[in-house]
Parts: sequence; structure tokens; C-alpha cells
Amino acid sequence: MSESKQNRSTGLPMFLAILAVLAIIDALVLTSTHAKLLSQPDFESFCNISAEVSCDSALASGYSKLLGVPVSLFALVAYALMLGLAMIDLKSKQSGDEKAVGAGNRIFALAGFNLAFSLYMAGASAFDLRVLCILCAGLYLIALTAIAVSFLNLPSGIGGFAQGLQSEIKDSLGSFGGSFMVQAGAVIAAAALVIVFNTSNPMGPPEGKEPHPAKAVAAADDSAAANDDEAKHALQLENLKKWIATLPEVTVGSAYHTPKGTVGAPIRIEEFADFQCPACGRAWELLSPIMKKHADKIEVYFHHFPLSSECNPGMQSNLHSHACGAARAAVCAEQQGKFWEYANQLFTNQRELSDEKYMEWAGQLGLDQAKFETCWKDPASLAPVSADIKEGVRIQVSSTPTIIINGRKFRGFDIFRPELFELMLELEGIK
Repeated sequence: MSESKQNRSTGLPMFLAILAVLAIIDALVLTSTHAKLLSQPDFESFCNISAEVSCDSALASGYSKLLGVPVSLFALVAYALMLGLAMIDLKSKQSGDEKAVGAGNRIFALAGFNLAFSLYMAGASAFDLRVLCILCAGLYLIALTAIAVSFLNLPSGIGGFAQGLQSEIKDSLGSFGGSFMVQAGAVIAAAALVIVFNTSNPMGPPEGKEPHPAKAVAAADDSAAANDDEAKHALQLENLKKWIATLPEVTVGSAYHTPKGTVGAPIRIEEFADFQCPACGRAWELLSPIMKKHADKIEVYFHHFPLSSECNPGMQSNLHSHACGAARAAVCAEQQGKFWEYANQLFTNQRELSDEKYMEWAGQLGLDQAKFETCWKDPASLAPVSADIKEGVRIQVSSTPTIIINGRKFRGFDIFRPELFELMLELEGIK
């Protein structure tokens, strides 16, 4: 082999090893950030830059965990394995050992899996959460680069990879020695990590383990009754009931805002939200049709909880720079009987929040603009916002949206997903 080919041959696995190290560092920072977000209610990460660019919003979502374990830990294991394979590949090529063929193929397979999962997470971030997590994006970029480099590193091209994969499967099924033992050990170690983490849950929220509602209900699909629709539905109801029973019970004291729906309805919803928060905007999209469909069954109250040090003393930074102004504008609209209409303008136009727009939207809704502007400029308009913030701190609101339904505290917007909300209504005896 010529010197240039030798350098190219060893250069690719070396580059893959560097990518793996960068990914491991990224995953470690993500895991540490996730832990601090769950254990320190007032913690804000360095990558909370704006409403649209926020690691904290992504890490507070249901997408941040898999089987109760932070996704970043799975990334850590995957890239640690890639680092090991890259070093084996590098050493084998330097010595001319045939093991390089197997290592190169395995790296490509692992890189393909990493890329597929990264694409799924990127899609969830872009289309559901509508927020960019810089640390997460770093892993996506590494996954994209790794698949390209590992493709170039394939010993015999894609055809050789397919043949090698077929041979690997046959060898693995017929033998329990050699490299298969190493792979099995890695799988067992990963499984042990999941079990230990779920048992001890050191990074769980301070108020107790809070499972994801969709997963709690979807568990019925894996049961023996999954083929029986009626039994499956009954099990979904039972799973949701058990999950709700694990949630903290709270009583909200300040309920002086204009309610939506029917006062005294069997379902009382109280939401602590920030008009600039992308997840709150998503919650609004899901709640709006619920308020129309079940107006006679629900009573909804909105509570201001801007994530900005400008008006929220619990915040360390001005994370959402327009949140306090938007909250005061909503207070002024409420004084003229148009809170819910104005809230809709704020949530559906989150990217356009500004002092000029607040006045423009007031005019579009037929409000007395002079009266609105006087109210908005008056520091007294902040009083209801401050009262809500104080109440939110009392009941330990640590992220937005936080939703209280009949005294149970939910974090995030998942309970507003149609399939879950309808099941909850059924649990309350409402159809």
C-alpha cells in the first residue's frame, strides 16, 4: 500500500474517533444540563438565547427522555461504542489486520442508526416543539458528518457492507465467542444502565417521578388485550388514571382573571404560561379547539408566568425579552373585555411581538387604543402579572406551560393532545 493510501486509510478512522469524542463531550454537557434543569427550578443553561433558540425548552419536553432515561445518555453510549470501533479500525489498518473490514462495516451501521434517530429528534424539535437546541443540533451535525465519513471508510463499498452484514448475522447466530461477546457485553451494560437509572432516578423532578402521559396510555398497546379494542380502551383509561394519581396536587389561589368556558364546569383548567414561549404557543394550538368543542364542560383560567428577569424575580436572565410587555398588553386587553381574543393574537404571532404590534392588535380587535396605550404604559398594569408570578412560585412552577387540571399539576402541553384529553374527560364521567 502506498504512503498516501495508507494515510488516507488511517486518516478516516482517526477523523471518526475525533467526531465520537466531540459527540461524547456534547452528550455529557447535555446530560449535565438536563440534570440541573430537573433539580434546580431557577437554573438556566448557557444556550438559552431566545424563545426560538433554547436548549432548556427542548430538554423540558417529553422528547428528551426514552424509557425514562435522558436521550443524551443513549447518545453517550452510542458514541463511546463508535470511538471504540474507530480505534479498533485504526489499529487494524496500521497493522494490516483483516479486523478492519468488520470494524469499518460496524461503524457505518452505527452511524446510520445515529443519523436516523437524529433526524427524528430534529423533526420533533422543528415541527412540534418549534425550538432550536444548539447542543442537540451539534449531535445532529456530528451524526450527518459521521455517516459521510464512515461511508468513505467502508473497506469494500456499500456492496461489501451488505455482504459483510449478512455474514455478521450468520456468525453471531452461530457463535458466542470473540467480538460477539464484546457486543453482547455492551448491550448488557446499556440495559443495566437503563435499569439502574429507572430504579434510582437521580435526575427525576423534585416532586417525584412524572411519566410521560402518551407513554402511560400507549402501554396498553403492548398488553395481551391489545387485539381487543374494548379491553384496550379500558386499559388506556386505567393507565391514564394511575398516571394522573402520581401527579402533585396543588390549589391555585389567584383566579381573578376572566375565565373561558362555563363557570362551575366539571373540568377546571389553570395554565401558567409565557406568551413568547414556543411550547406555550403549541399548548395554545391544542387548547383552542378544546375550548370550542367542550365550552360547556370546562372552565379555563390563564396565569402569567413570563420567563424574563424584567418582571419575574425568579429568573436570572431576560430569556424572553418580550414576555413581560406581552403580559401587560394582555392585562390591558382584559380590562376592555378582550383577554382571550388578544391572547390568541399574541400566541399566533409570537415571532412578531413588539411594542408597535401590541398597539396594532388592540386596534384590530376594536379596543379603545388610547385607553389601551395609557394602560400599557402605566406600571400598575404589571400588578396582575406579578400576582400570578408570586402564585406560580408558591406552587413551584418550574417551566412553562404548567397546567393544573382539577388540582393536578401537569408539566408541558401533552395532556391537551386530543386523544389524551378525551380520555381524561371520560375518566371524569364526561362524554
